[in-house]
Amino acid sequence: MRDLDFWNKQDFEKHRTSSSAPRWRVALEEPRVVNSAAPVGLWRNCYDPGWLKKLDAPRRRLLKIINEDFDFTMPDYKDSIIKGEDGGGGEEGGEEGET
Repeated sequence: MRDLDFWNKQDFEKHRTSSSAPRWRVALEEPRVVNSAAPVGLWRNCYDPGWLKKLDAPRRRLLKIINEDFDFTMPDYKDSIIKGEDGGGGEEGGEEGET
């Protein structure tokens, strides 16, 4: 999540608006845990494996888990800027003067 915060802050700096600056997440020593319904239809690595093991088969089926792992890998921000992947909507097309 910290990587997402970093990307968001960098993007905000490039495309400033009159809105408030993005906030940074602060890790709590004792995170708040809320007992709520689990979201349905996520990839298997989005669920806690220990929690899933505690569920009986019918409850696991109700979750409609996608039987693949989601790739949460994020590219390095600096590398993406060098490659021009900043999302800034750079110009596309041929050389200047080309028709």
